[in-house]
Amino acid sequence: MMVSRISRYRNPDLPNPSQALEQEIQREVIDLHRFFQHWFAGERELSVRGFERFTSVIADDFELIAPSGVRSNRSGLMDIIWKAHGKDPGSRIWIENIHCHPLGEQLHLATYEEWQGTDDAVRGRLSSALLRHHPDLPHSIKWLHLHETWLPG
Repeated sequence: MMVSRISRYRNPDLPNPSQALEQEIQREVIDLHRFFQHWFAGERELSVRGFERFTSVIADDFELIAPSGVRSNRSGLMDIIWKAHGKDPGSRIWIENIHCHPLGEQLHLATYEEWQGTDDAVRGRLSSALLRHHPDLPHSIKWLHLHETWLPG
């Protein structure tokens, strides 16, 4: 079950993104993590076409900083996610507390909690994602950078 909440931070010196764009950001964060849940469970087709939901929204110069501090570029992350297909069939992923911070006309910082687990164990991360408005994509969002930190517990 995907749970989410969104709130807005308004810097008076920057244009306020439309409510529709904020909703697109929220949907993108939730839908991409839904993709991960299905991919890791092996419920999504193991093919380039099945993987395209992920590859199409990740910028060429994307960087992930994992909770461990390890950095991954786009190709390294693609390799890790591709190989994780079907490796976690009983796990669930859900998103909570999405906050959208406009940084300009095209750039946005989304912060959110990502929770993963089974009935036996749950672990959370606090994530900050730098996103760019990209109208040609399904939710109009391209992922530029992601930084994750473990939540206590």
